[in-house]
Amino acid sequence: MAYSFLYGCARIIYLFSILIVMNRFLSKLCLVSAAFLLLSVLSFFSMLCYMGSWNQIVLVDKAKRSYVSSLQGRKICFVGGSNLSYGLDSRMVQTHFGVHVANMGLHAGLGMNYMLYEIKPYLRQGDVLVVVPEYNQFTDYYGSSALADLLIQSKQWSNLRMYKEWTTYPSYFCSKVFIPSLLGRKVQDDYADNPSGFSEIGDYILHLDQERRPFPCLPLAERPKESQIRAFSDELKALRSKGVRVILLPPSYAQTSFERSAPYIEEIATRLATDSAAFDAAPSRYCLADTLFWNTAYHLSAVGRKMRTEMVIADLERIGIN
Repeated sequence: MAYSFLYGCARIIYLFSILIVMNRFLSKLCLVSAAFLLLSVLSFFSMLCYMGSWNQIVLVDKAKRSYVSSLQGRKICFVGGSNLSYGLDSRMVQTHFGVHVANMGLHAGLGMNYMLYEIKPYLRQGDVLVVVPEYNQFTDYYGSSALADLLIQSKQWSNLRMYKEWTTYPSYFCSKVFIPSLLGRKVQDDYADNPSGFSEIGDYILHLDQERRPFPCLPLAERPKESQIRAFSDELKALRSKGVRVILLPPSYAQTSFERSAPYIEEIATRLATDSAAFDAAPSRYCLADTLFWNTAYHLSAVGRKMRTEMVIADLERIGIN
């Protein structure tokens, strides 16, 4: 009996000692884990704030906003992605109509949701807004990693909610921060997407004297999303209700890519018309020969840019911007 009692007490003491050791181990583990997590979070935000990112071209957005805010009187603003920055001679439009012009086109990955959001404060009653969305804007209306780039690099912390693809942040962080840091360099083409390649008015001009480059066909891979078309249409209606003259034109698009995307493009046009936000020109009008594009199915060469600008001027004349 005494032996059993002593044995039982010994087991209780043994178990208590194990619990004490485990408790100390778990405490240290929790402390180390918390310290590691805190260090990781601090490192993450310090990199975002001070290291910037690979995609420096999105920072041109600040200069574009500064320019459009400086314009006095009535103006024409073009909003869209790089189909505009690479494919419009804004000074030709400005000279023709005798009205200030701002080309806000930069990168389709910013998403039309953000593009319309940022131009709204600068639009006044009587201004003309020419919206020229790439066709993939109706599957990526809320932007891609380029928008995350812009919001983080320009420290627009209050607008981070506008970037909807939260699940891509880990891969975005690795590709935009860790990889260039490890490489010790930034990958950049001297003539394409170079931040120094823009004119004051907002046109990309660095490529105009360069030879055409071969590029792959860029057909649309997804059907347009009805909810995104509706959100886009609602934004245009809201701007029109404030006295802004809104014109919606199709983007210039290389013929091979256009033909392979025809069903998607037709669906986009039909749904926009159903939502009372129809294109003001047929999409086929801006289906241009592949040879008129410089390095992608949206980026025009110097010859293509001039032709497309003349088409835009003719359309604005026909539609009327008064």
